[in-house]
Amino acid sequence: MLASSRKWEPGQQHLGDLGLAGICLEILRVLLAILPGFDSEGHALLLVAHVGVCAIFFNPLLSGGVSTLLRLVFSRTFFLVLLDLMCVAIYGCLFSLSVTTLYRTKGAVRVAAMNLVTKDMRTQYNSTFFMAAAILGGCVAASGDAWRALRLLQASGEIVVALQLLGGAACLAGTAYIALVCQLACVVSLLEDASSLGAMRRSCALLAGSNFWRAAPVFAVLDACFVAALMTFPAVRIGGAVITMALCAVLVVVTLVAQPVVYRVLCDSAAKNYQYSSTMQLPRTTRKPTRTNHVMV
Repeated sequence: MLASSRKWEPGQQHLGDLGLAGICLEILRVLLAILPGFDSEGHALLLVAHVGVCAIFFNPLLSGGVSTLLRLVFSRTFFLVLLDLMCVAIYGCLFSLSVTTLYRTKGAVRVAAMNLVTKDMRTQYNSTFFMAAAILGGCVAASGDAWRALRLLQASGEIVVALQLLGGAACLAGTAYIALVCQLACVVSLLEDASSLGAMRRSCALLAGSNFWRAAPVFAVLDACFVAALMTFPAVRIGGAVITMALCAVLVVVTLVAQPVVYRVLCDSAAKNYQYSSTMQLPRTTRKPTRTNHVMV
């Protein structure tokens, strides 16, 4: 079944009609198509190293809040974070270009080369990626502060529990939405003429309407699994930590592949909706031509 699903047919190039299940199958199909080009040990070691860096800084950032984030920015270990972010940016660029090349060539080319990236594309992507990383880091720190403030609430009856549940749900929903916008904005900055805030606005436009509910569950599940795995690191032993790091590395790869696939689905859906709305509005805007008297001078 998997062998037959890897065959690229012309009908698979039109992804605008895919639902949540179709998007998941499309991500699996693309993942199986481009993974043979990333089968070296170096790629696996770098991804595991990225997971290790996230495990070192995530829990202190979540428990310490904004103050811990500021201390991290002005510490010597911040160089390690920047180096890790640079590696992730390179991998994000490679996977996005590989998926885009796969769609354009119908599976003929599996791995894109970095020489396809021009200087302008690199500038747009780097500026958007590092801005998105800063926004996500601030959101994680702010969510930690908000959750600690909610735990300190004191009131009579069951009002405190309700407020804590509502506040926690609001923090999770807001962070998940910002993470979704930032991930799509990175792909937009690489494949379109937009960067930084322009890529963010374009990402929000792609997620408008029903498209949000097609993309949000995919990244919500991936991000939730990654965060849950990072939160278990302080409590696991060495053997469990190795397994958890390997699973997190797999989640990173799936997320990097899912970003350009979901972007392609949303773009096709937006283009199809625009053509449909233009067709529906055409009879309303069409008017009978009025006769005018032309005076020749």
